[in-house]
Amino acid sequence: MLNLTDIGNLTRIEEFYLSSTLTGRRAFIPVSAINILLSITAFLGNALIIAALPKVSFLHTPSKFLLGCLASTDLCVGLVAQPLYVNYLLSSKCFKHCYYSFLLFNSRCTIFCGVSLMTLTAISMDRLLAVLLGLRCRQVITLRRVWVLEVTIWLLKIANAAILHYVRSHNRGWRP
Repeated sequence: MLNLTDIGNLTRIEEFYLSSTLTGRRAFIPVSAINILLSITAFLGNALIIAALPKVSFLHTPSKFLLGCLASTDLCVGLVAQPLYVNYLLSSKCFKHCYYSFLLFNSRCTIFCGVSLMTLTAISMDRLLAVLLGLRCRQVITLRRVWVLEVTIWLLKIANAAILHYVRSHNRGWRP
C-alpha cells in the first residue's frame, strides 16, 4: 500500500493509481454497478431534454442553445466518461490496460465535465444578465455570442486536458 509521503517517489507512482482508497478491491463491483445505472439515467434523461428543447417556444434562443449544449455534454458524460470509468475500475488486474484506461477516462472526463460545468456557469450568467438588463437582454445576449462562447469553452477544456496529459506523462516519469 502506498503512503501519502511516497507520492513523490517516481518508481512507485503506479501503485498510487492502483491502490486508491475509493477503489479498493471490495468496492469495484458496487461502484461499477452504481456508475452503470447512473450512466443509463444520464443518457435517458438528457436524451429526453434534447428531444424536448425544440418544442419549447417561450425560451430565448441563446438560452435554448445553452441548455442544449449542457444536455449534450451531460449525455456524453453518460455515454463516454462513466463507461470509461467502469472500464478503468475493472481493468486493475493488467497494469498496461489500466494505464491506458486511466488516460482515456481522465482526458474525456476532464473535457466533458469541464465543459458541462462551464456551460452551467454560462447559463447562470445568462439568467443573471436577463434579470439585470431586462428588455436589453435580447440585444446583448445573441445566439452568435453564445455560440462563440461555447466554442471557446470547448477549446479551452480540450487544451486543458492536453496540458494535463502532457504534465502527467512527462513530469512524473510514469510510462508503460
